[in-house]
Amino acid sequence: MNRRYFPITAVTAALCLVAVFGFLHLAPARDLPPRIVLDNAGGRVLFSHGHHAADLGLDCGDCHHDGADPEHPEACGSCHPAAFDAAYTAAHAQTFKSTRSCNRCHAAAPDPDRPTDRPDVTHVPLRADAFHAQCLGCHENMGAGPFGEKSCNACHQQRK
Repeated sequence: MNRRYFPITAVTAALCLVAVFGFLHLAPARDLPPRIVLDNAGGRVLFSHGHHAADLGLDCGDCHHDGADPEHPEACGSCHPAAFDAAYTAAHAQTFKSTRSCNRCHAAAPDPDRPTDRPDVTHVPLRADAFHAQCLGCHENMGAGPFGEKSCNACHQQRK
């Protein structure tokens, strides 16, 4: 092999090894998502888990009232949909991590052959109502942060 190709080959091999290592190296799992984006008709809301958990010292159970698995709470939309419509009815079973969650609304394990066997969801607030009650209620009780009817734009970022 020609001597001038040796440095090129060595650099290429080193870069390939770095690329393979970077591809195979798994990122460490996070305990909680740093922030989530809630996209809705009122304007996008950017919620910071890090600020509420680390800076304010809130525990997951302070916001996620999920008794089925307190270490890994369900997504809010699993129980609190935008609407109790056909799309939610068809897809909501796949949003839960475990069938243990079924008994919070269903008296027994749901039977797919009996589509009329539906729980009464009149006591379950929709996602917007649940967020407004939970978030605004907590802010008002703590006397900090945005709360009240005129504070919408403090959380909801208007689309441009």
